[in-house]
Amino acid sequence: MSCRYKTKLRAVIAQIPAYYAKTTTPPIDRDNPWLQHQQQHWQETCVTARTRKGEDASSESGFTALDYPINGQREINNDGDDDDVEDRAIDRLRDYRPPPTNYELVPLSRRAAVLVLLYADAKGDLRVVLTIRAKTLSSYAGHAALPGGRADTLEETAFQTARREAREEIGLPDLNQSFPRPFSVEHLCEFPANLARTEVVVRPCVALLHSYDEETGENADPEVSLIPRLDAREVAAVFTAPFHNFLRMRDADDWGTEDPTEWYKGSWTGWHQSNWRMHQFFVPINSRSVVKPRSSSRMQKRAADELEEKAKSGEVTRYRVFGMTARILVDVARVAYGEDPEFEHNSHFGDEAMIANLRKMGRLSAVRKATDELTPETMQKAAKLS
Repeated sequence: MSCRYKTKLRAVIAQIPAYYAKTTTPPIDRDNPWLQHQQQHWQETCVTARTRKGEDASSESGFTALDYPINGQREINNDGDDDDVEDRAIDRLRDYRPPPTNYELVPLSRRAAVLVLLYADAKGDLRVVLTIRAKTLSSYAGHAALPGGRADTLEETAFQTARREAREEIGLPDLNQSFPRPFSVEHLCEFPANLARTEVVVRPCVALLHSYDEETGENADPEVSLIPRLDAREVAAVFTAPFHNFLRMRDADDWGTEDPTEWYKGSWTGWHQSNWRMHQFFVPINSRSVVKPRSSSRMQKRAADELEEKAKSGEVTRYRVFGMTARILVDVARVAYGEDPEFEHNSHFGDEAMIANLRKMGRLSAVRKATDELTPETMQKAAKLS
């Protein structure tokens, strides 16, 4: 880190208010006991970090920018060129430390992980790899999703699961395989586990696809040399989206005649016994930006052909990203860019406290039934345990 940046960083940090003094989450969210538990964890984490550095834990100026999970860094982001913004985004993700997780405490049948794979395009802007799930899949068929799936063994880490599933779904080399030069993947961080309605605990794993080989000096454009070589093996399509735009209300500037107001829609709904912001993003697509299956089952091919026919007819010009996938992308982008979204959102990350409460109730057992689905009554009981 340069001296100029350190000086600027200290100046900004000195003006940072307490993390929880600002929120766009409705008051009911702050009154929820299990959310208060998560807030307490973050406060304790920050105090621990400062004490470890030998600083006065009661002095607010002792915080560093990364002691705050988000907020207070927008001024830094807006000063400097775009490459600096993206470099700092990656640095924040490298330094991010999530709270303790329930992921290792739930049975194998309840564990799943997704891969948030980032890469820099030719302009240096970060993009994220997404899929359209095949109609042959048993859950969330036809939905946009991050590559990922269920854990195979108790010994398998969340990152190992995410990488293995990415290989099976989109042909991305896993931890036991080599990438074609100059590509490599760096594991940046993991985020608090999310809770699916199907009572599965989902751990987001964030990684960066490097396209520069320091040993040889070779550089490559992932969108030319790697992304098109992926194979939509278990999904209907693979596509990418501008990562920073998951904090925006409108499209990126380079989508021509498309209506930029179609990028985002959101609404509040009830979930986890509190107000819950449901995000929907509509990612513009074209024939060059979508990877289809090379070989597939009849049902998978039919789903891919339907997407292609709709795209050619103009019926589908955008893929909708919503639900848990949208929430994960918003949260990862909040940490990466150190800023709040332009739209309303819940302040907390993940569902760790609710997962812990469901475990206390005897839910999330090893025997998983096809009919398992969380009901409002179950969530209400779990919320009262905090």
